Amino acid sequence: SSLATLGAVVGTASLITMMAVGAGARAQARERIEKLGSNLLPLLPERGDETGREAALQLDLEDAAAVAGSDAAAAGVRGVNPVLSLASITVSHGPASASARVLGASPRHAAMHNSPTAFGRFFSAEEDERLEKVCVLGAGAARTLFTAPAAAIGNTVKIRGLHFEVLGVLSGAGASGASDLDQQVLVPVRTALKRLANRRTLSYLEIETSGPESEEAIGKAVTRILRTRHAIPEFRSNGFKLRSLLKIQEALTGVARTLSILLGVVSATSLLVGGIGIMNIMLVSVRERTREIGLRKAMGARKRDVLSQFLVEAAAIGVAGGAVGILVGFVTVRVCAALTGWPVLVEGGSLLWAAGFSLLIGVLSGFWPAYHASELEPARALRFE
Repeated sequence: SSLATLGAVVGTASLITMMAVGAGARAQARERIEKLGSNLLPLLPERGDETGREAALQLDLEDAAAVAGSDAAAAGVRGVNPVLSLASITVSHGPASASARVLGASPRHAAMHNSPTAFGRFFSAEEDERLEKVCVLGAGAARTLFTAPAAAIGNTVKIRGLHFEVLGVLSGAGASGASDLDQQVLVPVRTALKRLANRRTLSYLEIETSGPESEEAIGKAVTRILRTRHAIPEFRSNGFKLRSLLKIQEALTGVARTLSILLGVVSATSLLVGGIGIMNIMLVSVRERTREIGLRKAMGARKRDVLSQFLVEAAAIGVAGGAVGILVGFVTVRVCAALTGWPVLVEGGSLLWAAGFSLLIGVLSGFWPAYHASELEPARALRFE
């Protein structure tokens, strides 16, 4: 019985662990999309072809203002964040230095990306208009350059030979895909264009929508506005693309769901193997207790009495194994998360599923031995040695 229970323990623990890993993967997919921003629709220039007939669209601040205008607002545009991205820029403070991604952005960036400041404040629209040399540090960059993130406020950092005053430090955000959101520096977009890059063109635009249902209407409105502004003829492509974060989230969630189903099937198989062990133990138990069964039936026990007795025993083994397996599963999940760094999430539904499945396996594996015991003839069973 202990060996049979051990099979149910291992199966239940593995089921909980695998489902926790799958749930953690789904939660991480949602979290990464949320880090990029809620209801954001990035507008990216496309690469031109080698012949020069299909050129990439050169986006500027006037394009951002046009997309944020009344026509697009009627389609569901709530705001536009023009972005200039400068990768692998050295940011220094005294002897300390860090390689960071410098983003020129509008003051709307913080709200659009759910990125509040842990210390200090974000730069204002007036500071952007005046091309002031101010910045907001990511949490990782602040830890590298200063003894404590709070100490960065009011100090200056050097970016491409220019001194920028630190207005704030963002809350920790972690990594999103290949980029580390903590290892970035935000400056006003006009300052970045004029003082750091000396150019007019932007890297991309971020469009904040009223909701996923408005993406199609926004796509049509933005396409009409930009094609008109840049006088793009009908036979040429747009030169830009809109990337739906909703579709990316659905794809990531779908992959994570498939992974969790696959892991669940593998762990359920191990629980099924434990059920076979319970069946074997119950068959052995029936054989060893044949005389007892014969005596009970000779004293008036009915078939259903014997059947229920062995079914209850099998169910008890399954439930006991499931209960211990849940505890072992909790420990395994914690150890797995600590050793590998994988995101894990134990959901209440997975616990109910594991407990119910272990009970079901116990009952199903005990049914045949119980039925076999109930069909024994009393006289033959009493003579059994």
